[in-house]
Parts: sequence; C-alpha cells; structure tokens
Amino acid sequence: RLGDALPSAYRLLHATGSYPRFSNAAEARRAEEMERRTGVSYAPRRQVAEPDLFDRSLEIADRVSLIGNEATLSTFPERFRDKITLVTASSSTAFIKPPKALVLPSREFLWFNGAGAVHKGLDLTLEAFRKLPDLRLNVVGNAHEEEDFMRAYGNDLLHAPNITYYGWLRTDGRVFREVMERCCCFISPSCSEGISTSSATAMRAGLYPVISRNNGIDLPPDCGAWLEDCTAEEIAQKAREVAKMPIDELRQQIWECQTTALNRYSRENFAKEMSAYLSAALAEQIKN
Repeated sequence: RLGDALPSAYRLLHATGSYPRFSNAAEARRAEEMERRTGVSYAPRRQVAEPDLFDRSLEIADRVSLIGNEATLSTFPERFRDKITLVTASSSTAFIKPPKALVLPSREFLWFNGAGAVHKGLDLTLEAFRKLPDLRLNVVGNAHEEEDFMRAYGNDLLHAPNITYYGWLRTDGRVFREVMERCCCFISPSCSEGISTSSATAMRAGLYPVISRNNGIDLPPDCGAWLEDCTAEEIAQKAREVAKMPIDELRQQIWECQTTALNRYSRENFAKEMSAYLSAALAEQIKN
C-alpha cells in the first residue's frame, strides 16, 4: 500500500530466503512425511505468513536483493527473476581449523541448525544415525523447544549412545569449538533456505559438507556431497562414505570448501556485493 501511495518512488526489496510459497510447501511436505513415519502430529515452525503480501511486494519492487544462490533464485516465479540480484550471506564468528587439524581419527559428525527441526532435516539425520551405531553425531540447536518433535525423536536425541545433544551454543564459545574440533563433517538436509549461515559457518571452520541443494550454498567442483533426495538412507550412505574416505582426499576437499567459504561467505564479500547492488540501483534511479 505504501508503494501505491508513492508512485514515483524507486522501490527496493530485500529478501532473505526462498520464495515463500515454495518454502511453505516444502516444510509442509516434510511435516506430513514425518507424521506418516512416526504417527506423531507435527506443527511446521517456519511458515511464512501472508505470502500474498510478499507477492505484492515483488510486484511493485523495482529491484530485489536476494540472499541466496541460483538454487534459491530458481524457487521464484520466472516473471520476477530479472529484477532480482543475488547477494551472499556472511557466516557467524567461529574459529578456523588449521590444515593439520581438518581430519582427526574420530571423524565425528555434526548437525547444526536453528529453529524448525523438521524443516532443517534433524528427524532424517537422527533416523540415519540409527543405522550407523559405529559413527557419532553431535547435535547443536534448539530442538528441545519443540514438544511435538521431542515426542517423536526425544529418545534418539537424548538417549542414543552414538548421539550427543548440546542444545543451543554460542559459535564463539569454548564448547562449540570443542565440538567442531572433534567433527570432520556436517550434515544439513534443509528443505529451504536463502543461504544457510550455519552451513557457511561450518564450512568456514573446516568441516566437510553433506548438504541439500536447498541450503543455498555453492560448493567447489568435486568437493563435498550433495543430498539429492534427503532420505535417511541417503544421509546414512553419505556418512559411511565420509567415514571411509582416504584421509588425504578428505583433507583436500575440506580445505577447498573452507577456502571457498572464507572468501565467499565473509562480511567483506557481503559488503562488496550489497554495495554494488545499491550503487546499480542508485544509478538506474538517476538515469530514469
């Protein structure tokens, strides 16, 4: 409505995630699939309210900045894509593993995400590690705040001998650093993101990525592993492959992913890309 009241204004919209109708549908499917598997009713946590208003904002915007990559952009209707400029996100502050410490003998795994345990694929990851009693999973997040999720997966999260749950941790804290030092790989089967800053943070720290394409993360060629279907079986298979990968190969791939993350998902790169976007918008406004 404000855009209607200011017809001569140059309108900029900043978007930070996948297209809301895509994201809402993806999370709803995940919730339905989880309910079928467990018999426990689950309420989606990351639904975007009033997607019609977002569509209206897209319609009236002259330019749009979008935190994401080409996979994120592909979730938007084609009619909007020409006005959208992709901008990378910056990762959170965390320590950086030196090359010699990228792969330790333990080869532990990490799931590290925020709200929306099913949206972020924690249910699938826990089911995968039921099949992997010889591998250890560390879980950092706030899943304990979701009572319905805990009814379905609380036993796995709190009592499985190969799973340790930490709750929410500061990324610049001692405990988080100790967890990251033990892990060589993070798993993120998210169904929808702009750019997953937790994934960017884990890559920057020096962990091997096993991720869905909807994380919004770009990987170097032939490095890391994509989850195409995000099933528990696929996650378990990728984890087995990481656990058996020759140490030199694993260390090299992690190093290339870490180097990419340090350059791409930095505050400096975000500032450069956002400044370029705003400068182009300003130049276009002056020209018109």
